[in-house]
Amino acid sequence: MSASRASAPCAEPLPAGATLWVRGVNWLGDSVMTLPALAAFKQAHPGVRLVMACRPALAGFWALCPCVDAVQALPPGLAGDWRAAAELGRLKARRAVVLPNSFRSAWVPFLARVPQRLGFPGHARRFLLTQAVHPLSYSGSVHQALDYYALFGISPAAVPPVLDGLLRVPGEALARMTGRLGQAAKALSGFPAGGPWLAVAPGAARGGSKRWPAAHFAAAAAIAVRESGCGVIVCGTAAERGAAAEIAAAAPRATVDLTGETSLAELAALFRLSRAVLCNDSGPMHVAAAAGAPVAAVFGLTDPGRTGPLGRGHVILSPKGVSGKVDIARESAEAAAALESIRPAEAAAAVMKLLAV
Repeated sequence: MSASRASAPCAEPLPAGATLWVRGVNWLGDSVMTLPALAAFKQAHPGVRLVMACRPALAGFWALCPCVDAVQALPPGLAGDWRAAAELGRLKARRAVVLPNSFRSAWVPFLARVPQRLGFPGHARRFLLTQAVHPLSYSGSVHQALDYYALFGISPAAVPPVLDGLLRVPGEALARMTGRLGQAAKALSGFPAGGPWLAVAPGAARGGSKRWPAAHFAAAAAIAVRESGCGVIVCGTAAERGAAAEIAAAAPRATVDLTGETSLAELAALFRLSRAVLCNDSGPMHVAAAAGAPVAAVFGLTDPGRTGPLGRGHVILSPKGVSGKVDIARESAEAAAALESIRPAEAAAAVMKLLAV
């Protein structure tokens, strides 16, 4: 297949038994946003084997996705690229779809000489692709999840982006977290073992520009506990332990701190068991939505129309008079001020509406 500048996706169908190699995006939240397009492709081509290549840290997430048949964890470094290309060559993939925009992400399928290599243009990588496909956002502002449809030859008008059933929460993870919450409830003051639980995820890997102040999370959680009688689960990575301690101190008799203690499967299980989730614009926000939990999400300068949680029943908390942006610095005084302006009482009111549903 010769190189082309066409913006339409590759029209040549893949036969049953063929392998499609997909280079996944590098962040958890972005990975969730690619799921609707991946699932739509798999539904239309059930006989095609879909192999997801990703950072090792995301392998556990992709193992939870029924539309993915196999996961290839990519080794680090330049030598790792050659090893990944050799492994890809052994797969004899007919097509590679490169979801990230980077040069390096398109380099591996080029080295492996995959016959069809599709990706978005830019980053001086045009010669690595057999076809560059323009995302829908080239012609206007759309949700990021819709951009990926073009790479798979799927119309979002025909298959709207939904997350229902796209994330498999393992039964063993649900059982472990149900048991853990049951044990925690016994230690809380008069709290019923079955909840309701409010999950609070105060982290955001992108940096301070997406993190609502821990003191605001603490105040909002304390109001929700006082007004609704809910219990609070604080969750996230070990990096959020400082924020978690502040939140737990605000409602010590109703809070369970599980930061740094859960796998991705267990995190999804916690969200499935929660009546509502209070979080930042972050990876956990998207995982919570995919797990079926109603989300109250705090946005600062980022655009919820572009990266908001998919599905219905979610509440977006955003500063008044601020237009959402696509790219912001990891640390931004403007973003911090925008986040600071969203008051805990506003978030608590949103959470209590979700808890009452």
